[in-house]
Amino acid sequence: MTSRAVARAIRFAGGIGLVLMFLLAPAASAETVETLFEGSWTKGGYAIAGGWKIVAEDGRRYVVLDEDFETRRAPDLKLFLSKRPLDELGDRTATRGAVLIAPLERVSGGQRYAIDPDVDLSRYRSLLIHCERYSKYWGGAELEPPDEE
Repeated sequence: MTSRAVARAIRFAGGIGLVLMFLLAPAASAETVETLFEGSWTKGGYAIAGGWKIVAEDGRRYVVLDEDFETRRAPDLKLFLSKRPLDELGDRTATRGAVLIAPLERVSGGQRYAIDPDVDLSRYRSLLIHCERYSKYWGGAELEPPDEE
């Protein structure tokens, strides 16, 4: 269809053509997701399988657990960011000075948890899972930027 025919169709349709062209046009840009940190888990008291990432998307940050995430069931598992490296974490002290991200929804499978916008990630060194009911450090991971390719 020529541009003259398109213009005529738009005038004829009383502007409806513009709306249709806008709705049918491809998006100008796709949503971008930036990986800030990623890694695998280090065993504390129990094994944790799978990978994880901290991503930035649409002005928000999220902890994303991979589809292959799996660990042992417990009554009160929670995800934290800690200011200390893994080698300084213990059962009763693991969450001291840490910030709670969220209680784990499941012990397996892909999951996504929003990080509070006020959390300054540059102040944290590790991501950890802790059973609060029994004060048990489950396991964790050092916060490391993704490898550059």
